[in-house]
Amino acid sequence: MFSRCFAHLCLALLALGLLTGRVAADQTVPPLPICQPWASGRLYPSPAVAQDNTFFTAGEWSPTDIYVHYLRKSTDRGITWQRLPELPQTERYGETVELSMNYAADQALAVAFNSVANISTDGGASWHTVAFPRATPNAFALGDAQHLYLGYGREIGMPQPMELLASSDGGQSWQRTYQGLEVRQIAVSPAFAQDHTLLITLGLYHYNGGMLKSTDAGVTWAEADAGITGGMGIVAPQFSPTYATDQTLFCVNDPLYEEKIYKSTDAGASWLPLTNPHIYPSSRPELLISPRYRQDQTVWYVSYYKAVVSRDGGQTWQIVSYPLWLTAAAEYCRPTGECGVELFGSTSEKGDPPMPDTFYMYRSYDYGQTWQCLEDPTPPGGSPTPTPAPPAEIPEPGTLLLLAGGTVALAGYLRTRPHRHKHCG
Repeated sequence: MFSRCFAHLCLALLALGLLTGRVAADQTVPPLPICQPWASGRLYPSPAVAQDNTFFTAGEWSPTDIYVHYLRKSTDRGITWQRLPELPQTERYGETVELSMNYAADQALAVAFNSVANISTDGGASWHTVAFPRATPNAFALGDAQHLYLGYGREIGMPQPMELLASSDGGQSWQRTYQGLEVRQIAVSPAFAQDHTLLITLGLYHYNGGMLKSTDAGVTWAEADAGITGGMGIVAPQFSPTYATDQTLFCVNDPLYEEKIYKSTDAGASWLPLTNPHIYPSSRPELLISPRYRQDQTVWYVSYYKAVVSRDGGQTWQIVSYPLWLTAAAEYCRPTGECGVELFGSTSEKGDPPMPDTFYMYRSYDYGQTWQCLEDPTPPGGSPTPTPAPPAEIPEPGTLLLLAGGTVALAGYLRTRPHRHKHCG
């Protein structure tokens, strides 16, 4: 009798949680559509994608080994693709694709590997190679066609310099502009052509070395981490797309054990922690900032195929229902003048060695509520962009514990429930 009453109590608590909006009313979502396979799950939008509708993705892998040897390019937002000329030099590991922040003017992009970068200044129609001064950089970044950056210091216990090397002549010469700690990641301002601003994050193994900022294209550096203390190290530094006017930055600290997202609204002079999204990543996370952040205040926190989204600049977070790897967000503008956001994601199937993984790519016009295949035609121009309703918030840990306990008790009751009904009390 007591177990039945307890089960009813658990049901009541569960219903109460649903009614208060702390748990989604229905966690089931429609299945993803069946899409064509791709060699890569990543899309790289042009910084001017709202005007030029241009994307890049890895084309094919070598038939004898697993490494990319050419790119594909789309100028109609991923509906049709053309194969670009093969890269002049490729390597098995370390592939990084970077587009110039001034792509609209210089048409520059790079595909970097462990010891060389393939550079194009005509949108991928032709390539030349730039050899790195030292192999195996920890980070590579492309500011524009002339400004290239290499961060070193990844190898634990290796007697190699931990430094940042910069080139201002397209890779013909390099200068050391920082030395001291491991340069983990490099972030480039979206207005680099005007403000010449960069961020680098520093550290050692399980040590937070802070973050530096340069406003002269990497010639000099100053501390830019006031308010970010402790932790295992800063990762995922990100500029707001409208950094030139809102001076907003994001980053993540201590991602190995308990993620701590920080936000600055004064160009990195000070930082404040945001609400913990409770995703607990197992490796380096990513932050994806909406290209229309000024209008929608949307930020995604991504850890492989898990993600949460904030629609209020990081103050509250909601679970992203679909188990997609969110890879890019791009602004689009219709002839009517209406603009919106496309969110892109992918899934993958593990290939049997030596075959590479197979990817399936998707796009969403409603911030991830519904998805269609990347290759599907874009919705007709002029149709309104759906405004998504806010998803259910992530339950607080105490609520999760209570609901979990109630669910276990209820499951035990259902397995042993009597055939005849008895009243409580």
